[in-house]
Amino acid sequence: KSEILTASRPGIPAFLPADTPFLPLLRRHASHKMISTFGGSAQAMWRVSNVRADLKSLSFTVAHSLLGARGNQFRCPNFGEHHLTNILLAIGISSQFAVPLKKIQSAVARLCLPRGRGQILKIGTHLLVDDSYNANPESMDAALNRIRTMTRYLDGGAGRARRDVVLILGDMLELGGRTSVFHSNLGMQAQKMLRPWRIVY
Repeated sequence: KSEILTASRPGIPAFLPADTPFLPLLRRHASHKMISTFGGSAQAMWRVSNVRADLKSLSFTVAHSLLGARGNQFRCPNFGEHHLTNILLAIGISSQFAVPLKKIQSAVARLCLPRGRGQILKIGTHLLVDDSYNANPESMDAALNRIRTMTRYLDGGAGRARRDVVLILGDMLELGGRTSVFHSNLGMQAQKMLRPWRIVY
């Protein structure tokens, strides 16, 4: 996908993820562009920090010269911290094109996900995370990380039993010859990541 950067006109903006090990490659392909980097890295030009979350919301600070040296606060529904990359990118592009800060903050606060993209549904005393739209090893890793984060808020506390975490995992398709390896790794990853919670498949 980095080849996309070589096809567009010189001098136009290119937003590159600062937290990827492929950043040097992306920079080479975008060397004739106006590069901006975004992410949690201290070297990122658009930097996200002070991330705080609960079951309902996610708040964070974004710092960049266009937003002021001290950064600005944003809040959105909690879709999982892995979505911060996309949100940060949208904030950066909007600011680059002179969208007013308050308008960006308002839009971020009203974000909603399409069906099957990590929606949290409350069913009686249970919470259902519907992430059924599609899956690959990377998206499943993000989904498990989100569940692990949620367990901080689901812990029963002193004298109260923990809740079970029930994982209903479908097939990950189009993985070629490593299909069985990826599925096996996913099961082991779930057990390791969510320990000491009792996992029911």
